[in-house]
This record gives sequence, structure tokens and C-alpha cells, in this order.
Amino acid sequence: MRRNFFIPFLSFASVFTVLLGDIPVLKNGLLNGILTAKGEAWIEVKDDKAYTHRYLASWTGKGPSRGGSFDVGMLDVIDQLVVGNRVSLKWFWDDHLRIEEIEVIMPEWEDELFEGYVLEIGDKWVDVQNKDEGVPWRFYLPWVGGYPRSGGGYDQAILEPLREHQPTSPVIFEWNYLLRPRIMKLFTREEITKKAFYDVEEIPPWLGPSRKSTELSPFDLLAEKEPNRNLQNPINPFDGLSTGTANPFDKAQSAPINPFASVSSSNAQSTLNPFDNVGGQAINPFDASASASINPFDQQTTKQVDIKSEKVREKLEEIVFSNLKFKDMSLQDVLSELSKKSSDADGEPGSDKGVRIFFETAGDLTKTSISLDMADVKLGDALKQVAEQVEWNYRIVEGLVIFSRKSKTVEASPFEQAEKNKEINPFDQAVDN
Repeated sequence: MRRNFFIPFLSFASVFTVLLGDIPVLKNGLLNGILTAKGEAWIEVKDDKAYTHRYLASWTGKGPSRGGSFDVGMLDVIDQLVVGNRVSLKWFWDDHLRIEEIEVIMPEWEDELFEGYVLEIGDKWVDVQNKDEGVPWRFYLPWVGGYPRSGGGYDQAILEPLREHQPTSPVIFEWNYLLRPRIMKLFTREEITKKAFYDVEEIPPWLGPSRKSTELSPFDLLAEKEPNRNLQNPINPFDGLSTGTANPFDKAQSAPINPFASVSSSNAQSTLNPFDNVGGQAINPFDASASASINPFDQQTTKQVDIKSEKVREKLEEIVFSNLKFKDMSLQDVLSELSKKSSDADGEPGSDKGVRIFFETAGDLTKTSISLDMADVKLGDALKQVAEQVEWNYRIVEGLVIFSRKSKTVEASPFEQAEKNKEINPFDQAVDN
């Protein structure tokens, strides 16, 4: 019995192997997704199909005991990445999923409002699918309250309405880009589509031109009964008086009743309100509350931030490049190369070597073209030359060098104008009058 069972099973296994053959394995690929986490030598990327995989840095050499190690250049690239950005990843299979190339995808929308569908909500971020492109993006919540030890943290108030929001209904919010996309303020569709008080399609009846009523008033009926009166349809009884009649109050004595009015005009003040002469300009008493007492904990936080920024300023003067040459390179590539060179030229031990450079403004950075050829140049002078060529600005914020486009005059939105004109200070009215 056992021999009869074994022979059919063996024949079935051989047929199954012939039909299927070797299982194909994908050796490399290219994908776009959200950088959800990273370590010193690995990253985790959530692709557009919502699958998350871990990718290791490429390996050079043989085993660790024979001098092999992770690629140092790829470790620097991973260190510069900021979690939460969309990335384009080129990978390959070498017993592990490994990184070949990786690049951050910058948002290129010109509108300040983002509209899309909520996919997933975390404790400090929300994944939203773009309504037009159908691409998921991760937006981090704004940070409020200073450092965590001072009570600071991500603004959880934004997540409360999102958790109760219907997934089939799009959300609208204001966003900006600072190291990664951030959500700033939620809007309802009623707030976006609400018209201003002066924006109307047709004039209401109570604001339109006067129309003669078809119904006769009692005065019209009275006029029809007495057509021979001297005055035609008088409504106001005072209109029937003779034109030569003078107002009895006009005949009153013109001498001033107020004894102070008899003072010589050379000594009299031109204004009636004596308080108008003090200081020449009225001061709002509520403005005095602006000089409130300063929290000593905020002063301590400011000092710590200043120490980091001051350290970066010193490095901009101390780090000197013997030879610096760029030709027709984009702004993103130039600043990335300067950050790497500053880390190599910095003699300070530890993880704080070099200067970290980031972008604040979204846009296509590949359109910029920079060419430099300098010798014995300080890092700070090199950054100034780069900023002048692309007409950008840079500043130091909490120990980071932030590049951004030069600010343009932005017209206030109708919501801000309505908010500003909502209330009028009675003291300001008194000054105008």
C-alpha cells in the first residue's frame, strides 16, 4: 500500500515542477513613495500602493571581517533625508532590498490650499491623497509651544475634526513646506465659497432704486378730495409756511452764552477737545498691554537656540575650502555638495560636523543654474555667492541654514481683510472725529 501511494505522489511533484519552473524574482526597480522612517544605514518607504518595505544602504567589499562595510556616500545621503517627504527610490536586490539612488520629490503646487482625501491619520501626521493627481502626500502637524520640556508639541487640535471626517468627502487645508510638507489650518467648504458682503449677483430690493407704490397713502387720498388748495400735496405741515418766516431761534442773541468763549481768540485753542492737544496723537490704551512680562523659561529656550545658531555662524567663518568649482549645477545639487564638503572640512568630532542646509520654499529647483570657481573661500562667502546668483535668501534657524525665495508682496485674502475690518476700536473712532 505504501509503495502504491508513493509512486503517484512522486509523479505529481515532478509534473508540478515542470509546469511552474523557477519562481521569477525581481532584481531591481523604481518606485515613488513616502519616507516613513530611517536609521543610520536603512530607510523605510511606503509606496503608492500602501506597502512599506525596508531598504538597506549598498554594501562595498566582502564581509565585515574582511573590511567590507556600507557605502559611506550612501550613509551621508540617508543622514540628509528628512522623514515625511515623498521620495523617488531606485533599488536593487542583493539578498536584501538595497538603495541604489534616492531623491526627494518637492511639491510643485502654486496654490496655498490643498484639497484631497484622507488616507491615514497618525499621532503627528496625516496622509492625504491629492484630488487632482491621485498621489498620497504626508503632512506633519504644526509645532506649538516651544521645546517639549516647555510644554511644546504637535498641534493635536487639527486631528480632532479629521478623525470624524467622512473619507469620501475631500478636506481643504492651508499648507507650507519647511523641511517637509506641513498642514497649517483646516477650512470648511462653506468658508472657502462664502462670498463677501459686497459680492452679490443682484441688488436686494431694499437697496434698489425707489419705486412708486401702487397703493395710495392717506395723504394722497386727502389731496384728491381738496384739489383747490394753494399748496400741492403738502406732506410736511411746515412746508406750508411763508418763505419769509424766520426761525425764532435765529433771532436769539448772538452773544456767547459760555463765558470761556469770550476769551481773546489769540489765546484760544483751535480744537474744542482739550485732550487732542496732548502728544499730538491719540494712544490706544489697549496697546499698553503689549509690554507684558517675559516668561523666564522662554528666555532660556531662546538662549539655547542662540547658542546653536551662533555655533553655525562660527562654522561659516572657520570652514575654508581650498578649491570650490561648480558648473551649470542646480541649486539643490550645489547646496547638497556644500553640506558634504563642510562635513569633511570640519575638524569637530561627533555628529555635529559640518553645516546642515535645507529648503523652505517649494518649487522646481532643477531650473536654477549655478557656476562657481573660487579658491580659499569661506563657507559663508560661498553661500552668499550662491544666494546672489539665484536671487534667494538664506538665514540661520535653530542651528540650520534655511534657503528660501525672496519674499514677494502678497495681497491679503478676503478672509484676512474681513477679519481685520470686523471690529473697530471706539477709541480710534474718537480720534478720527
